[in-house]
Amino acid sequence: MTFLRILLLLSLAFSVRETLADTNQSRPLRRLREEQRVIDLYKRARDAVVYISTHTVVSEADGAVGSAVPLAVGAGTGIIVDAEKRIILTNFHVIRDAVSISIVLFDSESYPARLLGTDPENDIAVLQLVDAPQELTAVEFGDSQSLEIGQKVYSIGNPHGLERTLTSGIISSLHRSVKGPENFLLRDLIQTDADINPGSSGGPLLDLSGKVVRINSSTMSQTGDSAGIGF
Repeated sequence: MTFLRILLLLSLAFSVRETLADTNQSRPLRRLREEQRVIDLYKRARDAVVYISTHTVVSEADGAVGSAVPLAVGAGTGIIVDAEKRIILTNFHVIRDAVSISIVLFDSESYPARLLGTDPENDIAVLQLVDAPQELTAVEFGDSQSLEIGQKVYSIGNPHGLERTLTSGIISSLHRSVKGPENFLLRDLIQTDADINPGSSGGPLLDLSGKVVRINSSTMSQTGDSAGIGF
């Protein structure tokens, strides 16, 4: 009897070890599949995300005389929405008062752009590349009306000049109303805890399929950097 019990215990031990081994092997495979989806969505979207640099004219008082000094004071993000017509969408506050606008594309080259139109109340601006490569990549738009709180989302932007930075989070809330950078009340916003920092404005908020569901515009923070409450 004792020998049979030993055989039974050994059999159970080997069975448990094999089960654990199978489980440990399947976990990395599952994790890899999930990670690969994120890697793929980033690769699909990154070339349609651009770095925007602006120059404005600031009047500096010099005693009784004012002197106009051009300064590079603006930087942000935009997305190519029409590759054929070279149309870029960004935030109005990114290009406000700009006298010149430059776009850095995926090839790291800078190209001039002109302003086609603005909607300050919704913090939207439309730009067009003046000269650029023939082959551009445009984003795809998803259905923002079907989003659910808790869904995973991803942001691509240029925070503090760090080009095409990917951050991730979830949809924290829907249909928020907050004051935007221009003090207009922005309505029906998507709240997310994906990092949105200075320079990220105008970048895309993506769903897991890599489609744009929102243009990032602001963050609720005393410092201006991400505090886990972005819109």
